[in-house]
Amino acid sequence: FHVVGGVRPGVDDLVVAFAVGDHLLLILLGDLIDLLLRLGDAVQCQSAVYLEAECASYGSRWQLRNDANAWSGKILLQPAEYSYNTVPTNTADLVTFNVNVTVSGSYRIFARSAVPNSDGDSYWVRVNNGNWVKWNTVNLNSYSGFNWDQVGNWGGSRNDDLPVSFNLVAGANTIQFAWREPNACLDKL
Repeated sequence: FHVVGGVRPGVDDLVVAFAVGDHLLLILLGDLIDLLLRLGDAVQCQSAVYLEAECASYGSRWQLRNDANAWSGKILLQPAEYSYNTVPTNTADLVTFNVNVTVSGSYRIFARSAVPNSDGDSYWVRVNNGNWVKWNTVNLNSYSGFNWDQVGNWGGSRNDDLPVSFNLVAGANTIQFAWREPNACLDKL
């Protein structure tokens, strides 16, 4: 596939269909931008579950705060500390959501958060006592207001937070958040 002369925004539509698999996409917009696309089979969305942060079980180190811009007027604020490489696992450091699903499978988790800047944009996340995922660059480059973002696994550089899915069992499951950087506000899953 190759476009000669470019596409005019608002005039030309560029639609490209890719097969399942890995594809390298090179875009020239003054500078060369290369993207690696990894496409999986299409997943039909059956339903969604929404969980308010203030309805979760949360440890004493998290603060429940009023916020007029939050979904239901309340948020959970992380402690003003850093825990970059070690997950704080004391009960006081955790937010635990209980969720029941009728079908076991791979699920994506999105969180609605407000983050102040790149020094306060991360959480630790796990499901059903599994391995912790280091989710950094939450709401990447969107440091004003609340935004939805999919939980991702941070690989160590600015733009490599790869979205992850979690295996949930039919019936009861737990989703846990632990703090990693200060001042990220958790509103809703």
